[in-house]
Amino acid sequence: MHALLASMGVDDYEPRVLHQLLEYKHRYCAEVFSDSAQYAEHAGRAGRIEAEDVLLSARLQEAASQPAPPQLVRHLARKCNNKPIGAVPLGLDPRFPSALRFPNEALCMVQENYQLLPRPPPDRNDGVAQPAPPPPRVPPPAGGGAGKRTIPIKLQARAAAAPTGGGAAADVEMRDA
Repeated sequence: MHALLASMGVDDYEPRVLHQLLEYKHRYCAEVFSDSAQYAEHAGRAGRIEAEDVLLSARLQEAASQPAPPQLVRHLARKCNNKPIGAVPLGLDPRFPSALRFPNEALCMVQENYQLLPRPPPDRNDGVAQPAPPPPRVPPPAGGGAGKRTIPIKLQARAAAAPTGGGAAADVEMRDA
């Protein structure tokens, strides 16, 4: 196999390629010799395969592996497509005269086949690091500080984010340093 690949100019390949090629070669030879034995038996030479039997089997294997000519495929497609499709059976329900009939929903395979389970709440003692609590608020320095200006900002607290609940506005002051 190494020599075969080298003769075709293949220098770099994975080791499993050799195993795949050996498996293909073994399967092909087994089919050819099996068919050859059947041809020899049909010719009245059971148990004695001749070169003609092997050549016939190899030629038939090659012919069977060839794709059909495109002209033949087009001809067969036209022949098949010329046949009209039968009428679609419509529903028998007078409320929906043009509706297709479908089997019972329990028999159809279009329903969800899974269930979502809620996640259990995280265990506080499971060894996973918890987020650090927010830093404590530091009161502003007394006397207001010279050269510092205060910027008032109003934020709307969200119910999910506010631990005390409520949606009241909170006054926050930011100071420039």
